[in-house]
Amino acid sequence: MGNNAYEHYRRGVNCYWNSMALLLEQYGLEHLILKHLSFGYIYSNTELDITFELEAESPNSLGWLAQYIKISRYRVSKEELYKLLKQNKGLFLLCVNIQTLSSEYPSFPNVHDYHYLNIVGVEGDSVRVKDQYFGYRGLIPIKLILKAAQPDGIVQIGEVIQLEIDSNHLKEKSKDIMSLIRNELLMKTDQYLKGSFTFDGVSNLVGKKALGKFYEELDVVISSAMERKESIEDNWNYLLRRFNTSFIYSREGMIYYLNKYKNLFPYDMSTLVSYMEESLAVTRQMSFLIIQANLKKKGPENLIRSFKQKLEEVIRIEKQIYQQISLLHDEVNLPTT
Repeated sequence: MGNNAYEHYRRGVNCYWNSMALLLEQYGLEHLILKHLSFGYIYSNTELDITFELEAESPNSLGWLAQYIKISRYRVSKEELYKLLKQNKGLFLLCVNIQTLSSEYPSFPNVHDYHYLNIVGVEGDSVRVKDQYFGYRGLIPIKLILKAAQPDGIVQIGEVIQLEIDSNHLKEKSKDIMSLIRNELLMKTDQYLKGSFTFDGVSNLVGKKALGKFYEELDVVISSAMERKESIEDNWNYLLRRFNTSFIYSREGMIYYLNKYKNLFPYDMSTLVSYMEESLAVTRQMSFLIIQANLKKKGPENLIRSFKQKLEEVIRIEKQIYQQISLLHDEVNLPTT
């Protein structure tokens, strides 16, 4: 029941988009997740609140392919879910109670209320699951899945998400898809150089500008998290989730996709990716500092001091990333900001 065959780079900023990325991948459409990733670290405000809705599908969220992809979302009863599983006809996402799942499978820590699983098949009395967020690939008993899918006051639990794909048309459009991937990656690098992007009228800082503002307002970020009217442990976990979403998960996904699609560019991506991995390693250390502060019951003052030292290191590395992206734009004849 351990984390078997875990690829340590997540594909999205939360459990929903990690599972959706794997679902899309199995239909040859995994690259669409790029629309929900940022090339650089994001900073919106002192609450580390990424204000665009990451879990909502607007009509245009899947781009021009939306006309060939139908997303079906519906709720199922225990009996309906059992029937759906035993039919074993297709891949789908299922929202479950993470607390119920973690009671028997510690690979799924109880860190949020609900969790989206990628259901890939049924073998006997067990369900085969692929999970990129926590890194679990293996079997889970149907009985436990049925139990974990009971709402118990949380409305999302028990939701099924399926895709309907016109695979023949997508095969015909494969060259167009590669072109869209390339353009999407270049758009993300352009946002990074500009230092900001706007979504639904809300401006978010990205890259060096995001890090500079975060450094400037770090005291307020940490103190506001600790002043929430929750337990100290809940406040630390809140800060951890917000930090990971803004400064780790998106970068992990972008490294994965740059490695996968590096041949789409006439530029050697290895140096750029190496700097991104170096920067990510430091932000992971920062994430661990939050966990450590929680476990050791440290005050926010110690964390602020350690964070500032690490941030200075990240800012230094990001300057090298900025330079590499500028060189990439020169190579493909794009203007630099």
